[in-house]
This record gives sequence, structure tokens and C-alpha cells, in this order.
Amino acid sequence: MGYKKKQREFIEQAFPVEYVANGMNGTEAYKTVKKSVKNDAIAATQASRLLSRDNVQERILALLPSEKTEAKRIRDALKNKPSDPITWRDQHKFLETSLKLKGLLKGENTQNNVQINFTVDR
Repeated sequence: MGYKKKQREFIEQAFPVEYVANGMNGTEAYKTVKKSVKNDAIAATQASRLLSRDNVQERILALLPSEKTEAKRIRDALKNKPSDPITWRDQHKFLETSLKLKGLLKGENTQNNVQINFTVDR
């Protein structure tokens, strides 16, 4: 197997892990995997190409928690006090990320609007 093919396979295996770890930020994930790339535009283009590949999409889906697991985490975060000291900002970020990963909370530039209301007891 040639060097280029090995490198491409490595990137295709490592990118999904970094993509999920970086909160679905393809640009940062690509720059983490390919340390020599410093330009955001290049990283974004390469990340977009990777995200269009079926094998990369399948690996990302396999890394995401199941619907049941994610629903339990969200319920627990809303109902229970955290065992570790955590700020409201951290808890909010966790909930926001969880909802975005499941497609329940869209970015600012989308046409769909979702209202989510919850109360946090202190």
C-alpha cells in the first residue's frame, strides 16, 4: 500500500473522532488530524470533502450516542444536581451541544425554529 493511500485511510479514520470531539466543527477537526494545515479555508474545504464520504459519515454516526442514551443524559442534566462543581454556563453548553447533535436545535441561519423551555432549580 502506498504512502498516500495510508495517509488517506488514517485521515478517514481519525477525522470522525476529532469531528465529534470538536463539537462537529469540521475545520478544527481537520486541523487537529492534519497538523501541517494552518489555513482555515483549506481545512474547511478538506473537511467538507471528507464529510461527503459515506464511510466517514457512517463512522461519525457510530461514534454518536444512541437516542436513548442522549435522552437520559439530557433528562439527568435537567433533573439532578451535578456531582462535580459545574457552572450554569457549562451545563448550558452541554445541553446545547446535545440538542444540536440530535438536530433539535439549529444554528442561527436555519429556517426551522424550535422553542425549548426548561426551568433550572438552584
